[in-house]
Amino acid sequence: MERVAQRRARLFKTRQKLKVELMNARKHCMPGLAFNKVECDQTLESGEKIGSELKAAVAEVNGFIREAMESLGG
Repeated sequence: MERVAQRRARLFKTRQKLKVELMNARKHCMPGLAFNKVECDQTLESGEKIGSELKAAVAEVNGFIREAMESLGG
């Protein structure tokens, strides 16, 4: 159960970082707002990195769930 709690906490942290990056992207890249190409590019890069971290975390959680189901005979 401790592993599940740790993974859930890590997934939550990643989700929070992604929310912040999304807000930054909206602030810097949305039409009608001040457009700063350098900041927009940096935000996009950061968002892509966090997106890949999120995918890895989800894959890890799914693997853990699969292992748990197999160990229970399901």
